[in-house]
Amino acid sequence: WRPFRASSPVPTPTPAPAPAPNTTQRMCFHVLFSLHVKAIHGLPNSMNGLRLTIHWKRKEEGLQTMPSRIIRGSVEFDETLRQRCIVFGTRDMMFDQTAIKYESKLFTISVVALDVDGLELGQHHVDLSRLLPEEDIDDPNVRHGSGWTTSFQLSGKAKSSYLDVTFNYDLLHYESSEANEDNDGDGDGLTNDVALRNDS
Repeated sequence: WRPFRASSPVPTPTPAPAPAPNTTQRMCFHVLFSLHVKAIHGLPNSMNGLRLTIHWKRKEEGLQTMPSRIIRGSVEFDETLRQRCIVFGTRDMMFDQTAIKYESKLFTISVVALDVDGLELGQHHVDLSRLLPEEDIDDPNVRHGSGWTTSFQLSGKAKSSYLDVTFNYDLLHYESSEANEDNDGDGDGLTNDVALRNDS
């Protein structure tokens, strides 16, 4: 007679934890940025008569003002340049459904002396995504910015002078993804197109 040998119970496999839901909504904003170039003041008298122009670039694409001549240490432009581009952003639909984080959008603004072999008299980099509203993007009051006026110091022989400008934006429309959608990476996942411009 042999006793039955007790068999060890087969452990029940622990189910894998369910993946955390994706609460991040990805957004793509179509924005029209503007740069109003006002004037440069405080230029040395030795530069009187020279023609200056302002270059405003985003990567390889850019615009420039019409040349303007220095008179008595100042040069007036009073010209507005506009560039349309795409700015990407995200917002967390679980913790804060209104706050938006934008990817940086760097622009370069520089002053060029045309009569001195294109001498550059100063270059500055500006992240214009900081102009965009961080919340309530569907509010008509934030579709158009109130403007940001600032001054840039020039360099070289013009280091004592400043360029006065105003930046602004106009939100045209945006596309957004659903926070819980499955995205296999083959597309941008941006499905909902929301118009922000009133034609009336």
